[in-house]
Amino acid sequence: DLLADDRASLLVEEASAALNPLEGGRCTLMGRVKKLSGAEAEAARATYLTRHPGAALYAGFGDFALWRMDISKMHYVGGFGIAKWSRAADYLNPTPDLVAAQNRLLATLNTAKLDDLRAVVGHVRGRSARGWTALEIDGDGLTVVSPKGVQARINFNTPAKDPRSWQARFQTLIKHARE
Repeated sequence: DLLADDRASLLVEEASAALNPLEGGRCTLMGRVKKLSGAEAEAARATYLTRHPGAALYAGFGDFALWRMDISKMHYVGGFGIAKWSRAADYLNPTPDLVAAQNRLLATLNTAKLDDLRAVVGHVRGRSARGWTALEIDGDGLTVVSPKGVQARINFNTPAKDPRSWQARFQTLIKHARE
């Protein structure tokens, strides 16, 4: 169907124990999707397998494909009487310089800054972060992973637009973790 008509939407819901699921928060993302190919597909596949190593069992199948959704607008509902339409440009944080620097920043976090990284993870999680490493970074923060494959997300208070601002926000996390 997506090959015939590339328009799509994705509903993301807040986990809720409410009896009425309409009371919980949710956001519908709307846009167009594109099947990835070539180098773009390989880069996305590498990222996907880093985040989901168990997918290596099926990611090579002929019917497995990776797609990208270019979001144009979204509809947020925060519960009864709370709703808002927004343009994607109001929220999305395209950071091509940060994407280009991701591997370098990850290597630095997992080597020279490893003690700082674990201090931040331990502070955020409230317990030991022995063996944890950085898995992925983006403008909003980073994803870390334990030796057993448990993943956790650490978000910045404000988005970073480039590698320099990303490092500044990470330094703020280090400062708070060491206080």
